[in-house]
Amino acid sequence: MIKPSWINQLFFIMLAFWMGPGQVLATASPIPVSLPVTTMEGEAWPSDTLAGKPLMVVFWANWCLPCRKEVKQINALREQFPETVNVLGINEDEELSQGMGFIRRYGPQYPSIRDQDFELASKMKVFSLPHVLIFSPEGKEVYRSVEPPSPQQLSQLIQEES
Repeated sequence: MIKPSWINQLFFIMLAFWMGPGQVLATASPIPVSLPVTTMEGEAWPSDTLAGKPLMVVFWANWCLPCRKEVKQINALREQFPETVNVLGINEDEELSQGMGFIRRYGPQYPSIRDQDFELASKMKVFSLPHVLIFSPEGKEVYRSVEPPSPQQLSQLIQEES
């Protein structure tokens, strides 16, 4: 697998600016992968805890400046909808230490898994960072954007999918 380089990072950044914030790009495709069961911190993350709730998947990397800013927004959404939505981060850094540094520095309040070979990003058709996907409890993709949804958008998605 190709390791990321500064060219890959530049591509992600340029694509994110080209797409602009808040664009919903696609909907209605089933979640295409099974997710790992261990977080970056080495804790068990049983995927069966997702049953019955929408899942917000947040792709991020240490070098991604917008990713650093969106942690607060996603933490706030998680606090506002604690029993309604599960959140999972997916780290795209080359080295585990880079991702762990991000977690210590910016404090995401949601578990993250590592995608060092870009397998999950590729299968989920994620080509820019940051990237947020939301899947219904049935696994149908209902939101895709370069930024998290507003509380109003998330509330509406939850109501539509319940």
